[in-house]
Amino acid sequence: MKNTMKNPKRILFLVTAFMMAFLISGTILSGLAVDPVAAIVSLNPLWIIAGAGVLFVLGRVFKAKPGHAYDGLVISDTTFAGTFAPFYTLPAIYDLDTIDKKIVYVIDGIKDKVTVGAMNVTAPLQPRNETPTSSGQITVTGQLLAPQNIMAYTEFNPRDLETYWEAGKEGALSEMLLDRQLPVTFENYLLSVYTGYCFEGVEQNFWIGSTNYSTLPSTDARYQYQFFDGFIKLFVNDANVYKTSSVVTFTNANIGTYLADLETAAATNNKALMSKATRYSRMQFTMSVASGVLFQQFLTNNAFKNQNTTDAGLWKFHGYTVNVVAGMADNTIVFTESVPDTTGNLWVGMNSVSDENVLMNRLQPNSELFFIKILLKIAVQYGWSNKVFMATTLTANSFIP
Repeated sequence: MKNTMKNPKRILFLVTAFMMAFLISGTILSGLAVDPVAAIVSLNPLWIIAGAGVLFVLGRVFKAKPGHAYDGLVISDTTFAGTFAPFYTLPAIYDLDTIDKKIVYVIDGIKDKVTVGAMNVTAPLQPRNETPTSSGQITVTGQLLAPQNIMAYTEFNPRDLETYWEAGKEGALSEMLLDRQLPVTFENYLLSVYTGYCFEGVEQNFWIGSTNYSTLPSTDARYQYQFFDGFIKLFVNDANVYKTSSVVTFTNANIGTYLADLETAAATNNKALMSKATRYSRMQFTMSVASGVLFQQFLTNNAFKNQNTTDAGLWKFHGYTVNVVAGMADNTIVFTESVPDTTGNLWVGMNSVSDENVLMNRLQPNSELFFIKILLKIAVQYGWSNKVFMATTLTANSFIP
């Protein structure tokens, strides 16, 4: 046991505590119509009880110390040989790939839900008349964007690191067992990797999410994509979205056919999209990573032009940008206006200002465990059905477990 008299901070705390106990207990006794001075001189039991109670409460208040950390920590390598490098090698994490590549417009600050209005006008022109009659139609519609709650939560014990590489570094772990905290370097990297993997699940949810997956066991990968319906499910269930018929598994031989079909469908069904001077920057193809590999092979294998096997990939098809995102389903291509502003057709709604929170702290004052918790609200929606053109092997049943 440590000698209390050798610790100035502890001496100061004890003196302060006794003085506060004296004053507070005296106030309590005064409230009970008992002379505090006489009670102290005569060692009145009421003064002893009041003072002890105040000291007990003060001890409970000052005992708990805030910390930083979490649990669920698995140490798979407890070797220690020499100096530990001041950095960690990080895994490949794609985070929010769709947002990073500016394919969607992010609508932030949605507290609950919002309706994004749309307006359409049909047949407004008519011959001139001195007293005209009304013709044409103005239609106002809207799409509901309702961000859904998502949470990540993990607990672990910082003492797991006592047998870890960093245990030998001076100052890596705090000296006191009751105040055991994470090494700063480990904490920073952990936060980066933890949030990165959380956002991988959100990225997948953007495209292949389905609320029907909530009935699946947590061991099923699709359980991570249950929070809101993704773009593909929304498109599949919308009869007004153009869908290429009889789509089969993509190959490097047929993927060009599907790209050409979507381009033709857009030119046929929505001339306004394909006649704009800005069409090549606005209309974009989006596909999965695996489909992107097939697309590059298609360009290389073309007998007449495109690219050499030693060239860097060209991500264009007939002048239109081809995006590859990690969350997209394989054997699926979407062709639509993909720009990160209010004129885009793909939206992500969220409340990052108020509802995206990352908290790291001790689980409770009497526990050695710490936790990391993330809360956010997010969902996706699109504007016009007649601006979306899709080729996919997925059907409505693909999103029902």
